[in-house]
Amino acid sequence: PPPFLFLPPPAARLCTGTGGRTKTAREGRSRRWGPVSVLETVPAGLVFLDYLGTAAFAASGCLVAGQAGMDTLGCVFVGTITALGGGTVRDVLLGRLPVFWFRETSFLLLSIGVGLATFFGSESLETVGLLRADALFLGDTLGLGAFAVVGAQAAISAAMPFSVCCLC
Repeated sequence: PPPFLFLPPPAARLCTGTGGRTKTAREGRSRRWGPVSVLETVPAGLVFLDYLGTAAFAASGCLVAGQAGMDTLGCVFVGTITALGGGTVRDVLLGRLPVFWFRETSFLLLSIGVGLATFFGSESLETVGLLRADALFLGDTLGLGAFAVVGAQAAISAAMPFSVCCLC
């Protein structure tokens, strides 16, 4: 494979610290506060799509759990895992601890709220059209696109090589 695929991004190599010693972006960041927040690194429109995708994934996970005969707790748990699981794995693999939903609890609260709303209000939500297959597909599609961009941004901010940024 070409060697440029395994080099850290240029921004990570060019950070200079005190004393003239070159530091990576990861060394230059304060460990007291942890990684940069996802909400600080992406545009507002992308944050909206990230929330939309989280809600759509939570609703679809809750619906599948309900079809399997789970109770309220099971449906909300499966919906939350569906909505937050991919980003949690991404953050753990990148070493961005604590994971994003510990720092930005709005994603966790949104997932739980959408799971509860889907479980208790599925008939009403179907009447309005929010639980139609095409509506969930659109939300999943937009969310997946947003998740791909947010994941790449997270890998870039963690000073990962280009090949890793493409996979996140």
